[in-house]
Amino acid sequence: MLNFLYVLDENYNLPMLSSIISLLENITKPICIYVIHKNPETFQYEEQLITNYDNLVNLEIFKFDHNKSNFQSIAKKFDKDQHYTEATYYKLFLSDYLPKEVKEVVYIDPDVICLNNPTDSIQQQFKYMNNKFIVGASTHAYKKTENEDLFKRLSIDEKYFNAGVMFINLETWRSKNITSKIISYYEENYQKIIWADQDLINSFLNGNYFEISELLNYPISSANQNHIDKNYLLKEVLFAHFIGKDKPWSISGIVKLDKFYNLYQDNFYRLNVNKYHLDSKNLTKDIFLVLRSSFKKKEKLKLIYNLFTNF
Repeated sequence: MLNFLYVLDENYNLPMLSSIISLLENITKPICIYVIHKNPETFQYEEQLITNYDNLVNLEIFKFDHNKSNFQSIAKKFDKDQHYTEATYYKLFLSDYLPKEVKEVVYIDPDVICLNNPTDSIQQQFKYMNNKFIVGASTHAYKKTENEDLFKRLSIDEKYFNAGVMFINLETWRSKNITSKIISYYEENYQKIIWADQDLINSFLNGNYFEISELLNYPISSANQNHIDKNYLLKEVLFAHFIGKDKPWSISGIVKLDKFYNLYQDNFYRLNVNKYHLDSKNLTKDIFLVLRSSFKKKEKLKLIYNLFTNF
């Protein structure tokens, strides 16, 4: 049995839906999905997912309870990194919500898309982690002259990981009371934190994490998409992660991610939920961006049509 965890608020309902569909389309073994949500009543697709996918054994959505979890330690200092929503910190409280029988869980961000069956790789990573590591993750940066400020700010010696995909030994997390320890660490070091929970967990662990394969957290951004071999991506990569501010559900993101945005958008066809998920706040501006883009006429018309139906 494979276990997965998401944390979010209603702004990421559709990204999570696309991510979940991609998991269920690619993983043949039974899986359980756990969600810690700020407003779970806003997620409308639970029944559809359970009905359409036999490999989904359980989809359990918990409402985050500020009283149940010691969230006040973070909330009272949250203005330090207010460009994030509070939900990004919910993952730190996973032991308060996930069932006791869950000993291992893969945390993934809602903007992570599964491209191939990761079952064997996930099982291998947890086997290699054993009880030596609480967290497995993919390194995002090694200490260099040009990024010394990051490592100095967080008191990190050598390496910094991306928290979009994390393999968590939940049994050890519980036995070592990591939630309590990391919250205490936050209270003493919150001035260092800029990139929310990712900074916090990196600073807390200081490189003491298991190095998972890059194929399990493969970054895609507007800055690197032209350097990615699409055939390699589709054949070898297990989890593709849309990092950075350009997301495949905004028009500006779609235009900048023109080679890969359909990795995200195509999942909605599979569940017949939506032709596109388009987050548009300025219809005129977005139409202008589409018209100026390098897309072919047919794709432009399709985007503009869906803009009107989604606006």
